[in-house]
Amino acid sequence: MRVAGDTPAAHYVSGHQEVDGLVVPTTRMIYSRDENGHKVPEPLVVSVRLENVTVS
Repeated sequence: MRVAGDTPAAHYVSGHQEVDGLVVPTTRMIYSRDENGHKVPEPLVVSVRLENVTVS
């Protein structure tokens, strides 16, 4: 997936929680990648944290 002006991106998910039998990552962080495909640590492009996840 590409973000921020079509820049190649590295996606990291963590904080997995089981919710009604489904495993859901509650944290997602997205960084740019360099020409070798490695994560560029700064700047953090997107940061998402989910709380109180429910399934209905």
